[in-house]
Amino acid sequence: MSELFDVLNEWGEYTNQVESREVCHKNGLWHRAVVVFILSTDNKKVLLQQRSSSKKLWPNLWDITAGGHVLTGELGYQSAIRETKEEIGVDLSLDTDFVSLYV
Repeated sequence: MSELFDVLNEWGEYTNQVESREVCHKNGLWHRAVVVFILSTDNKKVLLQQRSSSKKLWPNLWDITAGGHVLTGELGYQSAIRETKEEIGVDLSLDTDFVSLYV
C-alpha cells in the first residue's frame, strides 16, 4: 500500500490534491515532512542515529533522531509522534514531550 501525501504549492498551501509518495518524488511535488530532535535536558547534546547500510540514500551516515513524511489528512505533530514511535520506539505525548513545536 502506497503512502499518500497532501500536495502543496510553493508557498506551503494545500492544493486539495493527494498523490502517492512515488508520484510526489518522481514529479517533484511539494509535500510535508517532519523532523524530530531529542535533546538532553541542558540542550547541549542531541540524539543521533546511524542510518542502516541498506538505505538507498546516504547509507551508514549519521542522521536526525526521527522524521518522515506527513500522511494525507495528518497534522505535523501527529506525524512526529508516529515517526518517533516507528523509528526509535519512543512514545511521545503532545502534553508532556514537545517543548517547541514548529509547523
